[in-house]
Amino acid sequence: MIKSFAEYVDEHTLIELIIKERVKSAAKKTVEKKEKQRKGRKKQDKKEKEQKDICQELHNLTPPRNTWRRLRKKTRNGISSTAVLNKLALRNTIRYDIEQVRDHGAEAPSYLVNLLQFIEKIKAIVNSDKPIDFSGQIKVIAQFKKNDGDTAVYRPLSVYDNLKTKTLISLASGYLTKYLDGCLHEEILAYRPKRVYHDSYRTTSGEDAIYGIQDFIDQHYEQPIYVAECDIQKFYDVINHDVVLRCFRQIAQEAQLPQSHEVERILKAYLDSYSFQKDIMSLNECEEYWVPYRQRQKKQAKQFCRFEWVSDECLNDCYGNDEELDACKALLGVPQGGALSCVIANIVLNSVDKVITAEPDSERFFVRYGDDILLAHTDYDKCKELIEAYTRSLEEHRLPYHTFKPLAECKDGEKTTKEFWDRKSKAPFFWGPGDGNAFEWIGFVGYEVRYTGEVRLRLSTLNKKFGAINKRYHSCILTKTPKDFKGYMKSNRRKLRGLPSSMSKFPALDKNMYSIQQMKSLDRYRLTKILRLQDKLEFKFGDIAQKADVPIDIENTFVSQWYRGEAFSFYRQLDKQK
Repeated sequence: MIKSFAEYVDEHTLIELIIKERVKSAAKKTVEKKEKQRKGRKKQDKKEKEQKDICQELHNLTPPRNTWRRLRKKTRNGISSTAVLNKLALRNTIRYDIEQVRDHGAEAPSYLVNLLQFIEKIKAIVNSDKPIDFSGQIKVIAQFKKNDGDTAVYRPLSVYDNLKTKTLISLASGYLTKYLDGCLHEEILAYRPKRVYHDSYRTTSGEDAIYGIQDFIDQHYEQPIYVAECDIQKFYDVINHDVVLRCFRQIAQEAQLPQSHEVERILKAYLDSYSFQKDIMSLNECEEYWVPYRQRQKKQAKQFCRFEWVSDECLNDCYGNDEELDACKALLGVPQGGALSCVIANIVLNSVDKVITAEPDSERFFVRYGDDILLAHTDYDKCKELIEAYTRSLEEHRLPYHTFKPLAECKDGEKTTKEFWDRKSKAPFFWGPGDGNAFEWIGFVGYEVRYTGEVRLRLSTLNKKFGAINKRYHSCILTKTPKDFKGYMKSNRRKLRGLPSSMSKFPALDKNMYSIQQMKSLDRYRLTKILRLQDKLEFKFGDIAQKADVPIDIENTFVSQWYRGEAFSFYRQLDKQK
């Protein structure tokens, strides 16, 4: 039975949300403390003081950390995650205190009084018909994306700095995720709760798309397969608020949500609190906002910093003319990082997907992860017809997409140019060998799949691994002579033990000539960096190490272990994985 939003917002749900936020806050504080110790900073910066102020209310609603009830050994057995253990301990503590107060007449601790009052305030807001206002509560965090000439381009991440607001948004997100999920197409893989997917109850991931592609190959190995890809330009930044509300009302009716206006009030307040033009693009002209980001970049600081926006020419294809676009600009965008934004993505794009998914077709394969879609079909004309219908549906929902270009124009004989891989939308092409409109590989969710079924890492994904190794290498090198050389070497050994070596993030990667080559290249690169670090430290600090009687033993410590087992070799892990 589907509950109304007011029924969903009960004491148990609210307490679980508070516990989740408190545990997350504790983990974040631990990470920040370690980072502060690593950098040797003593003073709090402005950001840390703001975070401390934000977390204070949360701490007032939960018992002090040193009073959390210790878990029994039987309960702790088999649980290695600190976050899970903390969640269980905090939950037990709150439950025990509530039981003591309600069943045994004990005096309520101050935190419990605050918590129960907070719960009643949230319930009162949910049950009220008064308008909700979230405006002015968003903080924009710039996340570095790329360099473009003399300009550093950033991605805007938005967070709400009010606990009451965050709680209401999380409640709406949890409710819609739970009760609208049954209306979504099976092959929408991102931002979904645990569900029955291909006969197993679990959370779906990007790897399921790769397994689905391989199954489609097996089922149609004697038939030609044609593939098309489509990607939306700046989806979260250009989505229209009116379109969101229209799609929500349609899916709420389809799911038969009781009293859907209750949760719609929060959804509307969420949309009204944010506009990409007003809240983000205006910061491009604010020099004061970019000062901290320039300071962090130091020598690499660019002359300009900015957020990107979709060109008006692209948006005009969706809006028809400049006047209509200008009238709607204040209604464009949802906060990246907001709990409801992922739900909104699935609500709107599920409506777009219906032009493809409405009718079953055994000769078709369709999957969407976030705003990226992959379409395959055994018939070229049908594949072309479906992708054209999809782009028309995007335009109807006022979503601009990356333009298509024939594959043949991005090829030199049978080899593709860089332009092909840079293209986020690809017109239908034959998935197989040959020149012209044919290619052997397709890329999706960080992987590349060959027409014969082999899987390798996408070049951008592989380069991120190389970059992570290089970053760790540079973190071990000091420009100045360390005061405590023994501590410095100890720190380096700890850092090197954390060098990227895990295959756990690539479960879909199978053992083949292409993946073997990639994994061995990672192993070689990492080994080279270790040997280079040994030489560099001996050259810079050899005399100091001799005086302090501290060996520079990076090579002896790590190289001798490097190919000893799965823990230190990408290739050996790949060999074990498949």
